Amino acid sequence: MKNRKWIFLLILGISMFSGVFADEKPEKKFDVTEWKQLIEALKAQDMTDADVQLRLGLLLLQDKSEKSAENWKEGFEWLKKSADQGNTSALFHMAKCYLSGKGTGRDDTLAYECFRQVADDEGAKEYLEAVWMVGKCLLDGIGVAKDSDSALEWIRESADGGFAEAQFAMAIINIKGEVVTHNLEQAIQYFQKAAEQDHLVSQLYLGLILIEESIVKGRKTEGMQWLLKAAGNGNCIAQVLVGYSYLTGEDLEKDEKKAVKWFEKAAAQDDTEGIFNLGVCLEYGKGIEKDEKRAFECFLKAKELGLVKACSAVGKCYMNGLGVEKNYQKGVAVYLEGAMKNDKWSQFELSQCYYSGRGIEKDEGLEFYWVKCAADNGLPVAINNLGDCYEKGRGIEQDYAMALKYYREAQVLEAPIAWCSLGECYEKGLGVEKNYQKAVELYNEAIKRECFEACVTLGRCYENGTGVEKNAAKAVELYKQAADKEVTDAYTALARCYEQGVGVEKNAIEAKKWRDKLLED
Repeated sequence: MKNRKWIFLLILGISMFSGVFADEKPEKKFDVTEWKQLIEALKAQDMTDADVQLRLGLLLLQDKSEKSAENWKEGFEWLKKSADQGNTSALFHMAKCYLSGKGTGRDDTLAYECFRQVADDEGAKEYLEAVWMVGKCLLDGIGVAKDSDSALEWIRESADGGFAEAQFAMAIINIKGEVVTHNLEQAIQYFQKAAEQDHLVSQLYLGLILIEESIVKGRKTEGMQWLLKAAGNGNCIAQVLVGYSYLTGEDLEKDEKKAVKWFEKAAAQDDTEGIFNLGVCLEYGKGIEKDEKRAFECFLKAKELGLVKACSAVGKCYMNGLGVEKNYQKGVAVYLEGAMKNDKWSQFELSQCYYSGRGIEKDEGLEFYWVKCAADNGLPVAINNLGDCYEKGRGIEQDYAMALKYYREAQVLEAPIAWCSLGECYEKGLGVEKNYQKAVELYNEAIKRECFEACVTLGRCYENGTGVEKNAAKAVELYKQAADKEVTDAYTALARCYEQGVGVEKNAIEAKKWRDKLLED
């Protein structure tokens, strides 16, 4: 959850009517048999009674069968009959039907008028919610001319009366600073009032704001408790964030098993991030037994549900045979799908396919095109590889100055490979004056950052005595370290060392083993 200032961008983009941010608790499973029994029981009562008409209308509007449209229409008619007898609850629900078009034609004007009638009756059961709805309509110009000042009065009245959804809206209004001056303290107070009523999105946002020390000082623990509460109440976003905190040990004590538990809860609600992160845990055996087949299934499901970043994970599985039969062509196809949807990792992996010729014909021009797309999308490793294209003249005219520019940019963004790339520039004098000691220093820094490609370049320095005292045994040690991390250049180096007796005794069997491993890869 690094750089959580995105929460403000998230909040600022909210529409009051956005279903994505609606405060919806996990829906109770619809029981058709129970529903039919309740309908029959109500129809056996006095059908002239306004309360019976209201209850019957609401029940019919809950229908999810093939006859739902027909039953919704009947339900609306029963609401109308109840409202005609002065039942304000029925009038309120009629307004909601007009707003959604459920059981009747959508009519925003009639929706606003009905909400307004209920809001004018302080004794009405849905009074505070109706006041809130009037404010929403005025704020967004639904069924009535926009009037931000009037909207604010209505929403504030509902919020101060204790209606959670209006309190959430007032928090958003205070953060956005359009209708009123930006006031974070006021926003937090409204979020907290709504959160205390189990308003899930308020719990989520309150938690996210409070755990960010750059926004609010000294309330991180309290913020994490609100996130845990939202997660426990079924909010998928909170479940994923809590899971990630347990996985990384950021804001919560590291516990990979608990992380998996929260990812599973989100995944059970078909939350794509929950499914994806569960796949990651299954792939690497974090908090759960390693299962590449299930990991692949999770990545594929997340992709099919619309998570674009899952394309790169599915593609990787096909390319490497992780949980599915290896198929380079399918891998490339999925990378291309993600790349076309602007997923930076898919763009990067596709560029690598054009570089290596795996699953598709080598093409330096397309390699450059896709790595530049990924770099433009801010992927640090892609920025480094863009530098490599300029250094080698792949797909673009060779330009050492541009190569250095991108390597340094990638270094600022903490791409470990960038230290290795810069080290090679100093070792070979590409765009800079040769400096072997500087090269060795950079290779060591790369290895500290777990860039194991640098083990090969540093090993070469020890093998040849470049910038360090010659030490062939140390070189072999570094090559093996890289080989353990499946760096293919290390296989070639080790095969040569065993063939020639560099740093080790000559051993034809070991040399063949490393040559064969290179072919397998």
